[in-house]
Amino acid sequence: MSKEREEETHDVEYEWEKKLDEKMKKFGERAEEAGKKFDRKMKKVGDKVDSYFK
Repeated sequence: MSKEREEETHDVEYEWEKKLDEKMKKFGERAEEAGKKFDRKMKKVGDKVDSYFK
């Protein structure tokens, strides 16, 4: 493989990794937000259950 072709391939791999990192970061943020919503709902359910048994 020529030196030029090798650099071009490296650039494409770098761009692809950068895009993948961005997507994973966005996914992580969405998953974290979903986790917070789930925690809030479970707390409400827990409060209702606690009040039922009091």
